[in-house]
Amino acid sequence: GDETLNSHPDIPNLAKQVAERCGGLPLALITIGRAMACKTTLGEWKYAIEMLKRCTLPKMENEVFPLLKFSYDNLPDATMKSCLLYCCLHPEDYCIPKKRLVEYWFCEGLLNQFDRISDAQMQGDYIVNSLLMLVYWKEVVK
Repeated sequence: GDETLNSHPDIPNLAKQVAERCGGLPLALITIGRAMACKTTLGEWKYAIEMLKRCTLPKMENEVFPLLKFSYDNLPDATMKSCLLYCCLHPEDYCIPKKRLVEYWFCEGLLNQFDRISDAQMQGDYIVNSLLMLVYWKEVVK
């Protein structure tokens, strides 16, 4: 938000460059915007621009994939990445109750640092909410 844009005088210009690299695609703008929301150094913004420059491919579906990959690569830890990848095993229109999804993750060993499902449920809820904030799912979970 404003805190990120105001963290350095050059960041607003770099943010415009990042937005231009998204080619006007709403999903790309939202996904990259959320991935960059906490980035406050020039190095992070310049790196993002370089990565996005390298990823430009001719077709729309090939442009969206690199943007989603960038956002995936910026997830904070391997557990969150594994949980997201697990969800990709389901069809696009498949709806999973949040509690059941977290139970699946627990049974698959993705939340294996916990011995009790109740503890894993708290971490799972956090992961689901974090991924929802990143617009990976809109209606995947209830």
